[in-house]
Amino acid sequence: MMARVTLRNLAAHKIRLVLTAVAVILGVAFVAGTLIFTDSMNRQFDDMFSRIGQNVAVSVRATDEGGGGRPVPAAVVESVEKIDGAENVVGNVSGFAGVLGRDGELAGPPAGQGPPKLGVNWADDTGFSMASGRAPRGPAEVALDADTAKDAGFGVGDTVQVVTSGPVRKMTLVGLIDTGDLMGASVTAFDTATAQKLLLRPGYFTDLQMESAGVSEAELRDRVAAVLPDGFEAITGERLREETKSDVAQIMGFFRTFLLVFALISVFVGAFIIFNTFSMLVAQRTRELALLRAVGAARPQVTRAVLGEAVAVGVVGSTLGLAAGAGLAVTLQGAAGFDASLVFTPTPVIWSYAVGVVVTVVSAYFPARRAAKIPPVAAMRDDVALPQRSLRIRVALGSLLTAAGAALIAAGLAGSGSGAVALVAAARSRCSSG
Repeated sequence: MMARVTLRNLAAHKIRLVLTAVAVILGVAFVAGTLIFTDSMNRQFDDMFSRIGQNVAVSVRATDEGGGGRPVPAAVVESVEKIDGAENVVGNVSGFAGVLGRDGELAGPPAGQGPPKLGVNWADDTGFSMASGRAPRGPAEVALDADTAKDAGFGVGDTVQVVTSGPVRKMTLVGLIDTGDLMGASVTAFDTATAQKLLLRPGYFTDLQMESAGVSEAELRDRVAAVLPDGFEAITGERLREETKSDVAQIMGFFRTFLLVFALISVFVGAFIIFNTFSMLVAQRTRELALLRAVGAARPQVTRAVLGEAVAVGVVGSTLGLAAGAGLAVTLQGAAGFDASLVFTPTPVIWSYAVGVVVTVVSAYFPARRAAKIPPVAAMRDDVALPQRSLRIRVALGSLLTAAGAALIAAGLAGSGSGAVALVAAARSRCSSG
């Protein structure tokens, strides 16, 4: 019987419950969108790093003590090439480089926004392949990744304006590079001498990488480290890949936390909307609920009937919120300048329904309990109203939350970094609830 009552009440108050579901949808959409977006980015980065540098056994770079980022002189390359077990020693040159589109603006997202604009020296074992054309040779030739060239409207043989840290240079586009899935990153490639001149210093490399000829990575690392001058170190390829993944995971972790703070604000404010809606619904149905009590319904049954409505609203809101979250993830990818397919894991689904259903049921629990406590005979009198909390208690609670929010805002504005963001976000939630 109580199940039929729950279904009938859902149909009778569908407009108000739909509006309540909107609060659930918004909160769940933020949570699901954040989780789907960060899961997708992490998966894409993992796939990318598993391909790039997969054959690197040892890498040589400057130490932090010697000045991290200090270039590696060509003499080190010559010493490493003589080591037994070192094979295909390659000096890498990297830095900022991009091309101007026909409109005079940098092709792709503006510098500093979205995926990076990488300038590199072209080598046959860079992990990339030439889609069309050939590798650049000499100071007047350049190769460009195929996606950026297509977006800017360039083809092999066109003259392009290349932007680096120095003056803009006109160069001939001689090749289009197939970079696979670099998630929107732009790649501009030069021959090694030109890359050193434009991106670094002549005769120097950003780092060295090599393969192993029959020895373990650890053993080759030790051999290489023995010939390196002070201020440089050799690390295994495994450590290099793990460090890169760790750096990306740290960035994505901060981004996820930042977005989830605002998702929790939405969920927190939505809980008050749900609470007020069910309070009003219960108040309007005082006689109906009292009649149920009069014909034999126990208090727990009345409570479960109201909570059943909350479960239905939570399930529907969570389902729609999960779908909206996927759309939000696509929007976040576009805003960040990435173009990658979404990855769906069980985590966003589980959290979407957990947040939506639990928050709705908890918010509706206290109105349901108050409704069940009304005496059946007294509730059918004309002057009956649901027991309400003292107005003074509500004013005091609201003032307390507002004061707490103001204090957190002041602390957040006085601070800096992610902690300040979290304080301001928490302050906003308290002021909204107050």
